[in-house]
Amino acid sequence: MKVKDQNSNAKRTSLASCLLLLASCFLAGCNGGAFWFFGDKYVARVNDDIITEYDFKKRLEGFHTVKDIKEKMKIDIDSVDYYKILNDMIDDKLIVQEAIKIGLDKIPEFAGDYKLYSLNLSLYMLKKEEVIGKIKITDEEIKSRYITLYESVRLRHFFTKDRKKGESIIDAVKKNADFSNLVEEESEDSDEIKKKRGDVGFKRRGELPKEIADTAFAMKEGEISGLINTVHGFHIIKLEEKRAPDEKISDKERKRIERAIFNEKEIERSREYLSQLREKAKISINEDILKGIKRDEEFDGGKGIVAIVVGETIKRDEVLARLKSEPEARDGDALDRFKKSAIDSLINQRLLDMEVGRRNYEKNEDFRYSLLLAKESILNKIFKNKIIAAAIKLDDEEIRKYYDDNKGLFKEPEKVRMSTIIIKEKKDAERIVDELKKGADFDATAADISMTSVVSKGEDTGWLYADMLPPDIKEKLNEMEIGGIYGPFNFNRDFIVIKFIGREEGKLKSFESVRGGIIESLSKKKYEQLIYDYLMKLRAVSKIRINESFMKSLNARGKR
Repeated sequence: MKVKDQNSNAKRTSLASCLLLLASCFLAGCNGGAFWFFGDKYVARVNDDIITEYDFKKRLEGFHTVKDIKEKMKIDIDSVDYYKILNDMIDDKLIVQEAIKIGLDKIPEFAGDYKLYSLNLSLYMLKKEEVIGKIKITDEEIKSRYITLYESVRLRHFFTKDRKKGESIIDAVKKNADFSNLVEEESEDSDEIKKKRGDVGFKRRGELPKEIADTAFAMKEGEISGLINTVHGFHIIKLEEKRAPDEKISDKERKRIERAIFNEKEIERSREYLSQLREKAKISINEDILKGIKRDEEFDGGKGIVAIVVGETIKRDEVLARLKSEPEARDGDALDRFKKSAIDSLINQRLLDMEVGRRNYEKNEDFRYSLLLAKESILNKIFKNKIIAAAIKLDDEEIRKYYDDNKGLFKEPEKVRMSTIIIKEKKDAERIVDELKKGADFDATAADISMTSVVSKGEDTGWLYADMLPPDIKEKLNEMEIGGIYGPFNFNRDFIVIKFIGREEGKLKSFESVRGGIIESLSKKKYEQLIYDYLMKLRAVSKIRINESFMKSLNARGKR
């Protein structure tokens, strides 16, 4: 087995992110409410290919999805440049036609990417049917989780590291000893908590150690617990009061809770579905071969068979590749766990691949359309990499000349230094600025007021990059003179007064430190020029016809 084959699963995963964005639009039922057209009439003809109304609609939906996938898909008609989107689609068609003309659809790289995309898309559809589509979340579940998250309890807390001491406190409580007095006199908690006689205030479930939270939220008001054992020691708690959260759940919080519950159910349903597949499948594992695999071994070319899943083999090399991608095992038990996880994952993958093969998703129109888009997208990417990017050439003289001609781009930001006083109230800040401008000593003023409640702190900032300063301070920098007093400026929730101490011009960065960035910048410019020139040549020899009537009517509808 070649090394590149060991990375096939990683590549399969990397394609999934692209897949989910595309499939979410073309398979999840995009909201087309913002559009009035839906059909196979042409919007543009590009040689022998047609861009239909349906194609254009889907590109618009995808355009908006990429811009803001989390928001409801409702396009602001006036903000969309329809002609630019259509011309981008025409350029894509021209590149795909050229890629096919020079045979890029016949190379192994295209076949591999296309096959992986098709498989991932099938897996996504299977997940929609068997996992996502079967998840239901009720209002009661959301309300219950909300209460669990935001219900709080006021506790009185006793702590000791000595079990016997804890048990003696429990006995004393049973004999009607005052729990608050016991905390104050016997607890090994902090002095601050002991002074409060163990009152730690109101706490939510997530703010307490699990053992204490589980006990506290199951108690009644006034009840005192038994001994609670945690990694820190032994605890006894008294539930003073239980407080329910606000009855109304905000929309933002509802969505957050719904997403959390959905994620949990998705994991649970995925496990359940995989268990169902495994129960029905004939699976055999060669435990001897599995046990004998070691992380530092070489691949054997696919000779060893670790498992057979409904007649399909899982090779030793596949398990070994998974092991090599994991951190090195600390001991034999950890290695065994890694191997068990690897073989389980590979078995699940085989079962899912077989299941999607039985589903015949190729008959689904949306599936076929998504594959067509994938084919064009992959060909577009390969063409740009192999034809355009490969043609970019840069020599050291060109890189050096760019550096010499654009030294202003490679200077470090200006540095500034200032003394500051950060003040709580604006009126105090304004008063202090007025005193300083009348001649009061800055350092003495800072030291004098630092003991009062009106100031948080006074300090020398040291040298700072000017572009790191808050916007309102940065805006005034050009007006600042050495020794001048400026402000007050908003600073978080406080106000800052500044004495400007000095400025230092940014130093020129060395050629070697910016060489990589220059290469990236020049390569990008050359790439953009090359792709533009190539497209202009393709357009010059191509037959392109735009349905102007459709485009004008689209703009007219948008304005209405």
